[in-house]
This record gives sequence, structure tokens and C-alpha cells, in this order.
Amino acid sequence: MLPLEFAMTKQCIFGSSLASKDSGNELCSADYGFDWRWLEFHESEANGWTATGLWINTIGVGERGWVWIDDNDGLCSENDHGLTWIRPEGDTCKASCTPGTGLEGSEDQPYMGACNPYQGDTPCEECRRLICVQG
Repeated sequence: MLPLEFAMTKQCIFGSSLASKDSGNELCSADYGFDWRWLEFHESEANGWTATGLWINTIGVGERGWVWIDDNDGLCSENDHGLTWIRPEGDTCKASCTPGTGLEGSEDQPYMGACNPYQGDTPCEECRRLICVQG
């Protein structure tokens, strides 16, 4: 099996403008091509929390990006907070729920020092890039 390829959207997206998984898929496809889509929490190791692959560019290094989840309320279309993962600085091969860098502040809802797939972790009025995956 080939490793996953990742990229972040070229522009930040307000979480409140993400109406559905399909709207995220359209944004990823617009930036990178028809076979790119929005990364889902569970298509990774250990049924979530981190995904290993190859980043195709340097966009978004050190940033948290929106990720969708298919079985919890960590979506802005269902909650006032959405789910984010980080592209760690200096790490060229993963996207991850941990560390919780970028989630500091009383308005965020970190879960055990990481992202919060159960209630979202980032206010939906924030503008962040989407984490996209090819395939």
C-alpha cells in the first residue's frame, strides 16, 4: 500500500463555512485536483489520533488544520467548535491530534492535552486550513 499524501489548503477556511464533508472535499479538490479530499479522523493509525504519510509541500508547517470526523460532534456544521490536527514543525511525515499546540486558551476545548474529537477543539469562527489527503 502506498503511503498517504497530505497537503493543507492554500487559504484558511472559516470553520463556520464548512457545511459538510462534501464542502471540505470540494475545497481540497479545488486546490490539488479531483483525487484529493478532506482528511477524516479515522483513516489513520490506531483508528484516529495520528496519520503518517508524505506532505507534498510546506504549506501550514506548525499550524493546526480542520479535520472531519464521521461519528462524533467535532464538526462546525454540528457544533460551535470543530476538530483540528497539527502539522508539527520539523516533522515531514505526519498529521496528528497531539500535541495540543495551538489549543491554548479558555475558548478552546482540549481533550487530555490533545484535540477533542468528541466536542471539537477550535471555535468555528477561526480561519484555519483544511488537511487534505490524496485518494
